[in-house]
Amino acid sequence: MVTTSNGLAALRMAPWLLLAAFLTACGGGGSDQPPPVSAPIITSAPGAQTVRAGEPASFTVAATGDALGYQWERNGVDLAGETSTTFTLSRALLTDQGALFRARVSNSGGTVVSESASLSVQPAGTLTLVAGSLTEARHEDGPALSARFSNVAGLAFDNTGNLYISAMERIRKLDAAGTVSTVALVPYIPFSDSHPYGLAMDGANTFYFVNDLPIRPPGGDMGWRRIMTATLDGSVSVFVNTRVTRRAIAADSAGNVYVVGGGYQLVKFTPSKTSIDITVPDPARRIESFALAADGSTVYYAAGNQISKLVFGSPPTILAGSGQAGTADGVGSQAQFDIPPFSALMAVDSAGNVYVAENGRIRKVSPDGRVTTIAGPGMLAGSAADLVGSKLFPTSMTTQGLNTLYIGTAYAILRLDLP
Repeated sequence: MVTTSNGLAALRMAPWLLLAAFLTACGGGGSDQPPPVSAPIITSAPGAQTVRAGEPASFTVAATGDALGYQWERNGVDLAGETSTTFTLSRALLTDQGALFRARVSNSGGTVVSESASLSVQPAGTLTLVAGSLTEARHEDGPALSARFSNVAGLAFDNTGNLYISAMERIRKLDAAGTVSTVALVPYIPFSDSHPYGLAMDGANTFYFVNDLPIRPPGGDMGWRRIMTATLDGSVSVFVNTRVTRRAIAADSAGNVYVVGGGYQLVKFTPSKTSIDITVPDPARRIESFALAADGSTVYYAAGNQISKLVFGSPPTILAGSGQAGTADGVGSQAQFDIPPFSALMAVDSAGNVYVAENGRIRKVSPDGRVTTIAGPGMLAGSAADLVGSKLFPTSMTTQGLNTLYIGTAYAILRLDLP
């Protein structure tokens, strides 16, 4: 048999051709490039959220695919650092109403964008001007919105729904019909701060408030003041001269009066004017404000950026606050307060909810220690919300029933209705 050179070459290549065919059939011998990566597939888009101002709002996306990366957008603009499956707006404000949030999910195979989810923000409360003016200061009785106040410093309700106001050497009354009148005049003390601060009522409709001593005792510092009383017939008298370091004051139905004493501790004065320390003076935990429950059995106080509860006859317990200054809401020690000296205010309602005014915010502490911010910048609706501006700085505060706070500012009385 004669074999040509071409045929001989073909015979020599035949085994290699067979091997190549075998490898191809087995899937080998081809390209060493990995198979293409599929683009992500969104399996669950973020859903619309409705919250009250001050509450958090969370949006979550779910997707399938390899090596996924996430980027959240608000109204089409990237949110810096928000690169996980969930985005949480820690505290929604009214200015967030209608904002659209979506997630962009990417890998080497491509990018997909979720449907947008809308955020609806309801007001945390409604703020209404009920008496006086937010800009005018003077003394004028009459219809509530025509009346004028100066240096509102205390609020107290009687059992029939009349609101009493201590303001600039006067005790004023806002009756249920909406008329302001003057109940008592506080004597002026030359070269002294003679304005009434705080206001409390006992079961006999006697008022109690704090103002300066006409003459300080030898060595007496600015803490020396006196507790005064006033009655509905207009008489004003001295209850006791004492050292009072904060302007909060309370009275129970039996006529016991409570103030913050010279050691920044709670002090009770009995109707016979005997003083009893309710808490132990502690320089590291100065009491800045307090509120007495309506039944007189429990007092709540702010000290060391914490809110404590004291049931008379039992040791005090810390209701809320980590002790570190801050604004975080939460339960118990998760929450933070930033309670300033001298200007903090407290009130308590009939259900045991405690309200704390601090640095332009009002916080609510429920009986289980849960803290929520109920008033602050961008959280309130109502006729007075825009007038107040970005922050609310009360000078006095009290409750009426549940979910209603009355707030004194320098020249006005406001009502905050909570949902």
